[in-house]
Amino acid sequence: MRLVNGSAWLELDPVGAIVRDAALTAGRSVVKPFFDNPWHRDPREMDTLTRHLGAEWPCVPFGVPQPPADLPKEWQSPQNGPGWNGFAHGYGAHSTWTLTQINARSAIAEIAYPETTPIVGLRRHIELVAQNEIRFRLEVDARFDAEVPLGIHPVVSLAGTEPGTAKLDIAGEETAWTFPVDVEPGMSFLAPDQRRVPISTLRTSAGGQVDARHLPFPGQSEDLVLLSAPGGCVSLSRPDLGYCVDIRWNDADLPFCLLWLSNRGRDYAPWDSRVCAIGIEPVAAAFDLGVPVSTARSTPLARDGLQSFVRLVGGTTWQTEYSILMRAT
Repeated sequence: MRLVNGSAWLELDPVGAIVRDAALTAGRSVVKPFFDNPWHRDPREMDTLTRHLGAEWPCVPFGVPQPPADLPKEWQSPQNGPGWNGFAHGYGAHSTWTLTQINARSAIAEIAYPETTPIVGLRRHIELVAQNEIRFRLEVDARFDAEVPLGIHPVVSLAGTEPGTAKLDIAGEETAWTFPVDVEPGMSFLAPDQRRVPISTLRTSAGGQVDARHLPFPGQSEDLVLLSAPGGCVSLSRPDLGYCVDIRWNDADLPFCLLWLSNRGRDYAPWDSRVCAIGIEPVAAAFDLGVPVSTARSTPLARDGLQSFVRLVGGTTWQTEYSILMRAT
């Protein structure tokens, strides 16, 4: 399904209700700022979400079904993952939604979840409100009370960007936490398990220091950085291309932002060291460690007084609104 507003457009995929690709205006230019996967028609086997990976989608619940086995003890959960979640980033990210086009600029996407889950279903409203702005509303209908990590997953392309020339701006605090272990074995540029450190002074795995607001990193790497109080807006500026992308959301609903720094660090199929992009992901979650870790009361985040999940109330609808805005620089 395609939504159009003047020179701007976006493609909506029924699988995952994923924004597959989009073109927005930045001043007088029309640009495609988002990640667009190069393997959509690749005949090799892969999971459904990877096959349809695109520019933006909702993740309910956010994270993997089971966390890595080599997590440090402080990050481990005393409980296994719930039996109702067997999908990375949730059932909805791997399944086909019903899409209804309201008009040229807006659509509603809906999906029912299996009856074994605490979620009745999801509904999302997508509107191309201007040639430079997409607005979203995500609604989660709860079947029964549950604590669930939730998030949304915009991915902006960094393809062709010289190291350090793109810049992140964070509206709130710049306090960062790095993933507790290597995201990919031997491929983390940042030292793991850094806690409550300014993003401008993170340690590297080689023993140096880096301002991780300047991207991409040199070489090839895969990293995850959690911003624990980003203030509801994180922006990525591309001076080389003359635009800035703002991801704006209600941080009372999703207090954190997970930065997925994919810098050609996945050399296996279908990635094949081809992806240079940044996920700027508003979340209520402990990284992408899934339900058991995000809801545990013993993690370093929890002990720091940070709630890494959303409390769903049975018979009610939880909802949040957010937007993606393009600006010329």
